[in-house]
Amino acid sequence: MKSIIISLLLVFSSFAKEAVTEKEKKQMIELLSQNEMLFENYFSYNPEAIDKEAKELLKKFSAIESKKFKADIDRGKKYLEKISKSASREDNNKNYHLTNSFLIKLMNKYDFGPKYQAYYCPMVRKKWIQNVEVKSRVHNPYDPSMPHCGGRL
Repeated sequence: MKSIIISLLLVFSSFAKEAVTEKEKKQMIELLSQNEMLFENYFSYNPEAIDKEAKELLKKFSAIESKKFKADIDRGKKYLEKISKSASREDNNKNYHLTNSFLIKLMNKYDFGPKYQAYYCPMVRKKWIQNVEVKSRVHNPYDPSMPHCGGRL
């Protein structure tokens, strides 16, 4: 019986997210908050607003100081830099998805709190992050014809 309990504790502890410092959490929440601004602009899809919010989000990416986040932040930043008013919506969608994929990887590993959650739409095969305190229902930023397609990861 003891071995079963110990095994269960080990299994469940492997699902636990790693703790972060208050500073790391604050910086990531600020980044996710700015990501939310970009997310919101995908619904009206104004290329100038998308471009502006992507540039603001880049500043938040650059402000992240944690070495343990660096690899994923740098990878996400590489795709975020490609989002622009001159790019096609399809290209911006792809790069936003890839940027969010690296943020989701961090969210799955570290505890930044419950406010931001990852979502996926199987029809467009893309991921995003949304603030569940503001939008409890799925809001797919990628396809205006399917605004509620997808689910929480």
